[in-house]
Amino acid sequence: MWPNNSLKTESTTTSGCSKMSAVALLIESWNTVQMSEAQLLELVSLDAAVCHGQPVIRGTRVLVSVVLDALAAGLTEAEIVRQYPTIDEQGVRGVAAYGAWLAKHERRPLLPSA
Repeated sequence: MWPNNSLKTESTTTSGCSKMSAVALLIESWNTVQMSEAQLLELVSLDAAVCHGQPVIRGTRVLVSVVLDALAAGLTEAEIVRQYPTIDEQGVRGVAAYGAWLAKHERRPLLPSA
């Protein structure tokens, strides 16, 4: 279902410089359980009958966007799991892998800052 690209690969910025994404660095730092990118991506589900088709952690109604917002706000895996007891740390890693996959494959132009 998902391409089998390594999360440790470098992404190229618009200026042509190589730079590892912050999400890939975060995933690389999780050494407790080694899972492939494909295994992590399988933890994310897209189903039109669940949460209006928004991506969720498989088997839950916890939106990927909610977990990504929590990570962006600086919450740790453990803090997120405490707030959402239906998910585990692997689910949080799956969300990060999904975010990394989107960053590699989806392009959205950013407006220049003023």
